[in-house]
Amino acid sequence: MRISVKHPREAGRVQLHVLTLSSPWRVTYPGHHEEALLDATGRSPGFLAEGYPDWLRDLCEPIDADRQLAEAIVKEVGRRR
Repeated sequence: MRISVKHPREAGRVQLHVLTLSSPWRVTYPGHHEEALLDATGRSPGFLAEGYPDWLRDLCEPIDADRQLAEAIVKEVGRRR
């Protein structure tokens, strides 16, 4: 599913594609072919170290931005279901 979430560092939103059919979820960013792996289970969703591509590292450079992005993705997917 294509979603739009608040950008973790800047004003505006970021477009992502999220595959939720299996766990961990696979998240892709337009223009990049590497997948981020998102563990959406539990109280605190987070990206897995083995699925943390360069585009995600650049997007979430500030401390804690990846947690905020993970929570925003899970919230938006839940809202659309």
